[in-house]
Amino acid sequence: MAIYTRGMGKVLQVRDVSDETYAALSRQAADRGQSLSQYLRRELDDLARIGDALAHNERVIRDLRSKIQADVTREEIVAALHEGRRERS
Repeated sequence: MAIYTRGMGKVLQVRDVSDETYAALSRQAADRGQSLSQYLRRELDDLARIGDALAHNERVIRDLRSKIQADVTREEIVAALHEGRRERS
């Protein structure tokens, strides 16, 4: 039995999903030729990757800010990007 369970993924149960949400997800799965389980597994994999990427980006930004030791606004960054593009044109 141990050999069989080693390759099995985890079981995830979501409760209290509205009828509308269930219908929409089932429709989206069918549109892709997938079962609902296949569709949701892929969506959850994508969601996990996005979450990991966001966490990584936050760490990179935090590390860079600590190294730079300066507060730069979004507007200043955008202005610098536009200036660099004008210089290359």
